[in-house]
Amino acid sequence: MKEGYVDVLAQTVECFLSTHSKYSLNRLANNCSVSETTLRRIVARSIKSMPKVTTTLSLLSEIHGVQSLQELLPKIDIKLRKYLEEELDLKVMTDEQKEFRSSLHEKVKDPVFFHVLALAGTSCGVREEVVEDLFGLEGIKILLNLFQEDYVQMEKGHFHASEKGIAFHRSIIKPIINTSVEFLETKGSSIKTKNFYYHWSESLNESGIEKLITLQRNFYKELKDALADPKNHGDQHYFFFGAIDSYKC
Repeated sequence: MKEGYVDVLAQTVECFLSTHSKYSLNRLANNCSVSETTLRRIVARSIKSMPKVTTTLSLLSEIHGVQSLQELLPKIDIKLRKYLEEELDLKVMTDEQKEFRSSLHEKVKDPVFFHVLALAGTSCGVREEVVEDLFGLEGIKILLNLFQEDYVQMEKGHFHASEKGIAFHRSIIKPIINTSVEFLETKGSSIKTKNFYYHWSESLNESGIEKLITLQRNFYKELKDALADPKNHGDQHYFFFGAIDSYKC
């Protein structure tokens, strides 16, 4: 049960504070944007269930000094790892899969490389002509490179990614978004076109931030379920991306 993980999280916080004399509970709370009250309740074991997954991630990331989920999971207690894998619906990877994704991650730092792989990662795959239309000779060279290194496979004239639905580190988000905007169709009414965009900003307290992220995460899960349903698959390539963040001063 999730309630059994609270003590492990409390022990992790206590161990960190006892071995880092320059850290106070207040400083730890501030550094990971968690309320001091919440952190004190965790340490006191006075909460009945685990805090929000975002709170847990923030705490563990600060304690272990890493920002990547892939780097964090091997460092934490096995019970906390299990909790995060369940909450975030993560699939346990073999060492071979980890090596495959690690090498692939280096390649997709190139935005064109990323988009070619993304197209191949769809249910219908991608034809060579589509890649050429979108990215020219550079795209074709990348597609053939992916094929030669077994990152994509050929099936009935379409290139398909060897692994579908791979998630990558947030460090590549900015260049990917910058190149994605070139494909946005902003002409016409949003009611008549087959796309949807929005932007919203607001000043929030800690509770509001957690609520917003929880809503977005739940929506993302529903979106993934809809995309995974074979009844919805077709031959039109669509993409989506999203972000919730604060303005940094």
